Amino acid sequence: MGRTPLPATGLALLAFITLGWGLNWPAMKIALAEIEPWTYRAAMGTGGAICLFLLALALRQSLKVPRREWPTMVVAALLNFTIWQAAVAYGVAIMQSGQASVIAFTMPLWAVLFGAIFLGERLGPRKLLGVALGVGGIVMLATGAGDSAAIRPLGVVFVLIGAISWAAGTVYIKHARFSTPVIALAAWQVAIGTAPMILIAWLLEDFRIGHASGDAVAAMAFTVLIPFVLCYAAWFKVISLFPASVASVGILLVPVVAVFSGALILGEDPGWTGYAALVLVLAALYLVLLRPDKEAPG
Repeated sequence: MGRTPLPATGLALLAFITLGWGLNWPAMKIALAEIEPWTYRAAMGTGGAICLFLLALALRQSLKVPRREWPTMVVAALLNFTIWQAAVAYGVAIMQSGQASVIAFTMPLWAVLFGAIFLGERLGPRKLLGVALGVGGIVMLATGAGDSAAIRPLGVVFVLIGAISWAAGTVYIKHARFSTPVIALAAWQVAIGTAPMILIAWLLEDFRIGHASGDAVAAMAFTVLIPFVLCYAAWFKVISLFPASVASVGILLVPVVAVFSGALILGEDPGWTGYAALVLVLAALYLVLLRPDKEAPG
């Protein structure tokens, strides 16, 4: 008996997501060259929240959040949006966009660890090897291993903090079991997570978006509309069409698109350490996402 063919619509959406999330990284670099990090994220979060609320309403999803879920929602928003977005913005501002994406997409590795620690999920040999390979890739980027194209260790620290926060938020949401529909949940998290960013940007920065070039503003608009809203919505459609292993291919390929688009658009040279780290992290994601352990969760 032959395999059931994969839906063409789902494959097209998966390709769109991979390109959109991959191109997001050089676009962020262009925007952050002129717009300060907190201001950039505050503006992006505001635009993203509005678009997500409108999308939720268009899909007739209820925006109501039960009172008992609000404290949990705030914690999830701080982990999944405020810390993740701010840390990555600072990291991308001082390092190559492609290399930043490699570190950011180690998120599933940390989610595996947090799932084992806090949710009792089984951590088998494949996942342990995957985490080890991912850590090796990060160490290679952080030290540069003698490569002249090595990035600043501080950039690695910022992006790594973001990836770990994103992973913690993902596991936290899985444990919390929200009753709010997915897009509405995302809209509220973005809105709540953006609020402290607006305050910090007002206190520490000068809101210079109006002084930015057309390229910087266009890059920011792209990051809001394509990777942040449309790709996010498409992602949940893909999850509904495909098994998790197939859907995860999109995540697996995003840093590849990011590294090579950074080279083409920005002229970035990842160097041999950058490409080697990419290979290590891709192998780690393959083990964790596409080759799960056979044992059932504990």
